[in-house]
Amino acid sequence: MNFFEILVPTSDTVKFKYVLQTLLHNDNNVLFSGQTGVGKSVISMDYLAHMGEGFESSIVGFSGKTKSKNLQDVFETKLTRIRKTLLGPS
Repeated sequence: MNFFEILVPTSDTVKFKYVLQTLLHNDNNVLFSGQTGVGKSVISMDYLAHMGEGFESSIVGFSGKTKSKNLQDVFETKLTRIRKTLLGPS
C-alpha cells in the first residue's frame, strides 16, 4: 500500500469520516478544505474504496493549470461510449 493511502484512525479522521458518511447518506454535497497533509484526500479515497459493489469511483487531481478539456478527457477515458453522445460506467 502506498504511504499516502494509509488512513490512521485518529479521533479527527474518525470524526471527518463520520461527517462525510452522514452528509452523503442524506443526499448532501461535501467539500473538505484545509491545509496540506491533514488527510482530506485520504479520508475521501478510503470512504470511496469501501462503498461496496455497484459503485465506481475515480480520483482526478486538479492544479492551477487544469483546463476543462483535461477534465473532459479524463472522464471520457474512464467511461464507456453507449451511443454517440451518451457515456456510461464500464
